[in-house]
Amino acid sequence: MSVTKKEIQKKMLIKQTINAMNKQIQKLEEQKKTYIEAGKKAKQQGLSAQYNLALSGLRMTIAQQKRVYEMKLNFEITSQMKDMSKMTVEFLDGMSSLSKDMMKLTKEKDFLKVQKQFTEAMTSVEVQTEQM
Repeated sequence: MSVTKKEIQKKMLIKQTINAMNKQIQKLEEQKKTYIEAGKKAKQQGLSAQYNLALSGLRMTIAQQKRVYEMKLNFEITSQMKDMSKMTVEFLDGMSSLSKDMMKLTKEKDFLKVQKQFTEAMTSVEVQTEQM
């Protein structure tokens, strides 16, 4: 089974997509830290509007991060399901090919005819043995 250039490109695209999602998750993690620090400073300085803004940004970032996690998980599961489907198709193709080959082999040999020839040959050998 050879891997085609198109299949390699698809696998690379899948890896690139997962890597991009991981980078986005990391970027959002850094953004969360920034909002937390900004919120702490605003709270210490009594700046309630800035505190609320930082809190709002933090909530938005957490929601985005959750969506990216969900997308990544869906993407990975779908990719694995595709791989399993492909493997199943290859398995079924192989089984079909083997079954056809086995049918050809059994059609080529008439087992009753072979058994009759074998019995005749053994009888002939027994007759010759007795004649000796």
